[in-house]
Amino acid sequence: MGTTPLQKLPSEVYPHLSLIISYLRHCQDITTILNEALARQLGLPENAFTSLQSPTKPSGTAIRFLRAFAGRSSEDLRTALIHHTDFGTLTLLANVVGGLQILEPGKPVTDESAWVWVRPQPGCLIVNIGDAMAQWTGGLLRSGMHRISYAPGLQRSVDKYSLVYLARAERTASMRRLINIDADDRKVEDEKLTAWEWEVNKTMGMVRAGYVPRNTAVES
Repeated sequence: MGTTPLQKLPSEVYPHLSLIISYLRHCQDITTILNEALARQLGLPENAFTSLQSPTKPSGTAIRFLRAFAGRSSEDLRTALIHHTDFGTLTLLANVVGGLQILEPGKPVTDESAWVWVRPQPGCLIVNIGDAMAQWTGGLLRSGMHRISYAPGLQRSVDKYSLVYLARAERTASMRRLINIDADDRKVEDEKLTAWEWEVNKTMGMVRAGYVPRNTAVES
């Protein structure tokens, strides 16, 4: 986006940079609309979330191109990405083949019957709230537990392509709660951190033995 020197990219990407930049800008516009709408509904200033996610400042925001191979044998019918919540603020997912599953509220991750397929809709994006929004709102907004599994039904016979926009706060943004500040939250210490420090802490937590993701969509 011109804010920092361009990192080395696969050679296939360079001929399509103008398209990728256009896509990024569209995603920024969409997340701005969503952030402002959420802020208004929570009684916050309209720029409460957007002011912490400036596209002109360094952040961990990224796009990912993902390919999942067709599940043609029984060995292929497995979870490709284990259950987790997203670190960032908002995630925009574009795909036309199923595979994304969300956990029913109040159910344990070990209950296979509690994982529900998310059906892609033509011309639509799947939107997910991330952990940063849960932190800023003291849990009033929740980041839902989800995982990537094999595609259901006849869809499993084709390769799945997904395009994901992962919005994150600017690195120096404060993780101080903006609302629900009196909530009894186990993550009150996170309020002292910048977004970058907070993301590093969460990443380090994931690699520790015995790590168990929290399902903030069902916790109080």
